[in-house]
Amino acid sequence: MNHTLINCIFDEMTNVLLLLAIALLAGTTHAQSEEELFQGEASLSDCFHDIPLTYKKRDELKVSKKAEELIGKELVLLHFNKKTQKASVSRYYLITETIGDDIFNYLISKENYEADKMVAVFMRFTPKYDRFYEAACFDNAVKTNINLQRLIQ
Repeated sequence: MNHTLINCIFDEMTNVLLLLAIALLAGTTHAQSEEELFQGEASLSDCFHDIPLTYKKRDELKVSKKAEELIGKELVLLHFNKKTQKASVSRYYLITETIGDDIFNYLISKENYEADKMVAVFMRFTPKYDRFYEAACFDNAVKTNINLQRLIQ
């Protein structure tokens, strides 16, 4: 009987330790996924737009909905270079067109958009190093953050 009680206590302790280990692993994974790509990225979180402009079929609808949400809003595309630890920025407008069942998502440079020239830009977008931000918000954040100012080439 005493041996059975010890086995029950041991089994309960094992379960508690397993749950604790799973919780710790989940917390570590979560922390790693939210790690900043560059110093100061967190200060741009209010400006960020998740736009997976990969031109893959699975992303078309999400990008199209974002384009409709952001009609007429200037976007900043920030590309981070891991080797130089610097970022470059370009300014675009996101456009979506539907022809029949096909969805076409593309960018137009700020200059062309303002000149009413519909010249599409198709570029290689890498979610790992590229981020879209709403331009007005981005500009305000950069004005007040010296780390962001140093980051941008």
